[in-house]
Amino acid sequence: MIDRNLSHDATDPVLEVVGNAYFDHRAAICESRQEGFTAIYNLVHSPDETSEDVVRFRQLIGELDRAVINSYGWQDIELNHAFFETKRGTRYGVDGPSRSEILKRLTVLNRERFEAAASSSRPSTATKSKRGRRPKAAPSVIGDGLFDEGEL
Repeated sequence: MIDRNLSHDATDPVLEVVGNAYFDHRAAICESRQEGFTAIYNLVHSPDETSEDVVRFRQLIGELDRAVINSYGWQDIELNHAFFETKRGTRYGVDGPSRSEILKRLTVLNRERFEAAASSSRPSTATKSKRGRRPKAAPSVIGDGLFDEGEL
């Protein structure tokens, strides 16, 4: 269960409201059906399940996804929630092209944050420690092809 007393300085108020609605509705479904998360999510992913509580939960999933994407400033991504065939069977979620765009942007963002952290953690001069050893150098950025330009 989520601790509602946790403090998060960077919480987006919309994300918080939608997230609370999502968690509250999921808890209510679990309680009313006397089922756990796995059983509830199996209902979410079943196109044959049309009960009001599950349909509402799918709507909340879409609202939460939208709030998260908006918190990144990516309002231009259409999420296109629907049922899709996957290797694991039918799933309710975001369509393939939208999912690919999100992963592409997250990869770029991750790379930017990694490079910023790596450059800020590099010592400006090699000073000796108390024991006379040089501090370990920050690992160099190795281009292994994972983030090469033009491949995203």
